[in-house]
Amino acid sequence: MLAQSDAGGMVLKCLSLVLLYTGVVQGEMLGWADSGLVIALLTGSVVTGVLFFIRASYYRQTFGDPGWLSNRNLRLCFAVACLYGVLMLPDSLFIPSFLSLVAGLKPQQIGDVSNIAFVIYLLFSPVAIFIARRTDPRLVMMTGVVFIAAACLLGQKIDFRWQTTEFIPLMVIQSAGECLVLIGLIASFVVNIKPAEALHLGAYVSVARVLMPGLSGAMMNTYLRISYDTHSELLRTLIQTGEQKPAAGAENVIQIAALISREAHVASFIDGFSLTGLAVIITLVCLIFLRPAPPNPIVPSAG
Repeated sequence: MLAQSDAGGMVLKCLSLVLLYTGVVQGEMLGWADSGLVIALLTGSVVTGVLFFIRASYYRQTFGDPGWLSNRNLRLCFAVACLYGVLMLPDSLFIPSFLSLVAGLKPQQIGDVSNIAFVIYLLFSPVAIFIARRTDPRLVMMTGVVFIAAACLLGQKIDFRWQTTEFIPLMVIQSAGECLVLIGLIASFVVNIKPAEALHLGAYVSVARVLMPGLSGAMMNTYLRISYDTHSELLRTLIQTGEQKPAAGAENVIQIAALISREAHVASFIDGFSLTGLAVIITLVCLIFLRPAPPNPIVPSAG
């Protein structure tokens, strides 16, 4: 069996994903276009990815045959699975980062806040499964996405006074939405996939489950940094200079700089919630075009 396996395809696919992940993560630290290493990693990822798909098109027993992409529902479900990495960002990135940078919480305190979201997710899971067994998976996912949209709207109202208590309603709605989307997504994959496609689709699950959350976090960190710099510059233009000297000299300058930094951080997180809201809209569009699942004994499939 090992002799008949597509070792070359495995190497190309895994190498492409590793290069992509490494390039994106290092891009934030080293500078995207300014780093030859980052450019080489991303270029290598594209080249090996193209070679993998070329090989898969003619190799009979290819690893991760992309033939399942001909199934419209599976394509859309996979797109939603990839977008799920972005939809998770309010709980996984925005709230912890805000509490650290703006509220000044310590890592241990932030960990306690993250545990709240995890417990809510865990407690809501049986409810989500109960609903998914009796409702069309498309409706389950849409409901979850609407919950996440509501969380994003709440996130756009944050200010520097927000602490853990203010974030609890947002975390409850966000965690419930994530749970509904994930349970509905799993159900949609199960009822739409053919047994012959299951193994090949499994080779791509790591892209959505492992790679995309990492890429989403790295890209969003870059976006937050750019947004922070932009808002910092805009806020600095509002400060009048040269007319009079501050009474306390350097102390006032430090206070003003801290105020600008704080408000720029708040504005950047609001932008992050807005960008996540855009991902919510794209996800809803994908779900709208999902067709009813074929008849199955697992979940309702009525159109």
